Amino acid sequence: FGLDNNYWSGIFGLDKVKEDFGMYGGTKGAWVLPPTGTGAPNAGLAVGCLAAGFAGSLIGRVQTFRCAVVISIVGVLLQATAGSSYWQIIVGRIVNSVALGIIINMVPVYHAECTPAKIRGTVRPPEPCARIVPKQISSSMFINSVYWHDVRASEGVVILQFIVPVVLESFGFILPEYPRWLIDKGRDSEALTVLKFLRRGTESHVVEQEAQILSAIEEQNRHNFKANSRMKYFKGTNLRRTLIATDVQCLQQAQGNAFIASYTVAFLQTIGMKDTYKTHILLVLTTTLSATFVFYFADCLGCCWPMIISAGYMGALMYLIAGITGNSVMGQPAAQKAALAMLFKWKSFLATGWNAYVWIVTAKVPTLQLREKMIMTATFTSFCVSIMVSFINPFMQDEGEGFFKGKVGFFYDSFSIVAVIWSFFMLPETGGRSLEELDELFEKKISIREFASYKIPGSGAMLEGRHEVKLIDEEGGIVGKGLEAIVGREVSGEESGLDIREKDKE
Repeated sequence: FGLDNNYWSGIFGLDKVKEDFGMYGGTKGAWVLPPTGTGAPNAGLAVGCLAAGFAGSLIGRVQTFRCAVVISIVGVLLQATAGSSYWQIIVGRIVNSVALGIIINMVPVYHAECTPAKIRGTVRPPEPCARIVPKQISSSMFINSVYWHDVRASEGVVILQFIVPVVLESFGFILPEYPRWLIDKGRDSEALTVLKFLRRGTESHVVEQEAQILSAIEEQNRHNFKANSRMKYFKGTNLRRTLIATDVQCLQQAQGNAFIASYTVAFLQTIGMKDTYKTHILLVLTTTLSATFVFYFADCLGCCWPMIISAGYMGALMYLIAGITGNSVMGQPAAQKAALAMLFKWKSFLATGWNAYVWIVTAKVPTLQLREKMIMTATFTSFCVSIMVSFINPFMQDEGEGFFKGKVGFFYDSFSIVAVIWSFFMLPETGGRSLEELDELFEKKISIREFASYKIPGSGAMLEGRHEVKLIDEEGGIVGKGLEAIVGREVSGEESGLDIREKDKE
């Protein structure tokens, strides 16, 4: 995703590419690329998100990954062989974007289900970082395009995109299918095999007990949520969860993420910056370094307050950027340096805030039974917002159209204010909670102010190890405390009162 998105953002600023593929127009007479080059691939992302929601539930997470890899190879191949055909490049990007939409939708699902609750915040940030590092690579390669005055380096970036799908296809077989999905499909024996693989070194009877608990929870979820209805995620407590996941995704794009991702170089050129490609490289490097802080703070601070604080700073900084670049003083070197400094800070707060935390929230909030569908809805809506930004921004910013230039920042700044207010009143703290615990919290309609401190006596806390589970024989004697062995640590806290008798185990 980082390579595909960033190389096109760079192409938008190359004069040679504009002359080869663009249209002649504007009040001063200039070559411009049609906005369809950016908007159409975003439509492919949206289609991929829709496909992932159904494919993930039907054929499983791992097989969906592998199908996306094949689609990606086809898309990259179309781009690499396009030559001077602009529309073949666009078709190739659309096909590749479908694959990217599938992967973007499935990665949060797989992470949420496979990662222990205590380190889920730490495991999620590598995925945004994995998108930022390729951006750094493609930005560095584009410097050569500027000096060569052709697109040879951009072709190198396209070819470089072959590496990721080939590696995924070659080593994808080592990824185990998630046991919960296997149990949901009635494939209990396969789920037990996967659990034994994941719990290597644990006694067989303990793994079997965990499989029984997972099976019981899945049955309970099917009974509680009645997820057979396709529109169930818009009803009852599920509506609240769908809206939270959708809102964070849309607000991320509306605050300027889609705008900066697609038009960084073009924006810098519009406001009169020099050495735009070198500046772009430094902006990506700033994003990369800033994103590393999330590895620690995601589990330490949770999600709610970092998102509120980062949105507040992003709004203030975007306001300053728009105020400086939309003013007549922009031609002065001091004003350009000030605007550039604000942009660097804005990118830093985006990386340490919404860029990472939005995916943690999206992965954790959906209910277990409707996870694919809810994430599908959230990401699809997000990319619809991105499509609107891709098509509308050139008409607001470019000369001969709206010609707002840097003043477009006021538009994105307003959504940062909305994000602060929404996060404070609507975003629950999910840090340190298991997926089962979150299900119980939402079902009980717990206030967002009590999410972090509320004590759960149900199955979610049992599986996470917050309560003690006793194995009791027919005479009432304690046979053992199986959950301690399951979670691999000593379990303390209130007793859940759940007695698993021998006949129930059988």
